[in-house]
Amino acid sequence: MKCRVALSVVSLLGLSLILTSCGGSSPATTAIIYVAQSQSHSLSVINIPADNTLASIEIGNSSVGSLNLTPSYPTGVAVTPDGSLAYVTDASTSVWVVGTASNSVIAKIAAGSDPEAIAITPDGKSAYVTSITCGLLLCSGPDNPPQLASVEVIDTASNSLTATITIGNLPTVQRPGVLLSGVAISPDGNRAYVSNGQGNQIWALDTASNQVLATIPTAELGFAGVSISADGSRLYAASIGNPSVVDVIDTKSDDVVASISLPSSEPPTQIRVTPDGSHAYVTGDNGHLWVIDTTTNATVATIPVSFGNSLLDVAFAPDGTRAYIACGNTNAIYVLDTATYSIVGQIASSYPRALAIARPT
Repeated sequence: MKCRVALSVVSLLGLSLILTSCGGSSPATTAIIYVAQSQSHSLSVINIPADNTLASIEIGNSSVGSLNLTPSYPTGVAVTPDGSLAYVTDASTSVWVVGTASNSVIAKIAAGSDPEAIAITPDGKSAYVTSITCGLLLCSGPDNPPQLASVEVIDTASNSLTATITIGNLPTVQRPGVLLSGVAISPDGNRAYVSNGQGNQIWALDTASNQVLATIPTAELGFAGVSISADGSRLYAASIGNPSVVDVIDTKSDDVVASISLPSSEPPTQIRVTPDGSHAYVTGDNGHLWVIDTTTNATVATIPVSFGNSLLDVAFAPDGTRAYIACGNTNAIYVLDTATYSIVGQIASSYPRALAIARPT
């Protein structure tokens, strides 16, 4: 395509627009989105702000299990602070390590069964993964040992397991139990927090000893996820109870100091605090997104993103001006302007399940 410009003087903005319209370069990449795509056993790589897919990386061999194949359903993703490694849970048996320079799998780590939620410490040295240990295939026998809700700890230098933190027995028909649903790590890296998807507990873990420090009881039953404030003083937990609420926990006292009612009985699916800590975003199972002001502990916006479709995750551009919202049923990631709360774009993605955003290496 040819393009001639008759004006002798143009503004830099005008020139940028002209170059783009004539097939010129896209805006410089400021961040990368890593997308766990659970129905296509893959991790996609998308640049910001152009919002173009740069690569798709196969995670496992199949999304359907068989006698010869272990299925892979990428469900969680986290990136090291330096952006060099992406860790992907496959909700089957493993955590996969992707080198972001080559966009290729460089390691596979056995991590019990059903590894899902994942978070990496601020120093990048450890990854914490919710999992099930002593699963039926691993612990079958005459004693019928229980399956255990656990947190697997991965050393990112060697890509090996260094600890297994047992939280409790999985629920059964006969008794309640623990099904871990989310993990968050404090900004100083000293604590990890995990939530119970079926009970009213959150556990604080000491990352130095990898032991349970405290069990935090809550009035609400069942949590979709947890996220921590930028200064580490507050933990936010989204409850799937009816009505749906967000519990606010003081991380010094380990007490619930506020419960924020969401303006709907729609169950939340995930919660994330913005980079500056000013707001918490909660995704809903019926297509709504709620925005909470963390200063006033009030819901300040209800945004209908994709009515009738479950929103599965939300992540933020480093400058906080855009939120990216995963919706598996529509095979899309919606782009939200965080100043106007309006949808300003849409990125095609094959059933996006989880998002992680990092600055390019």
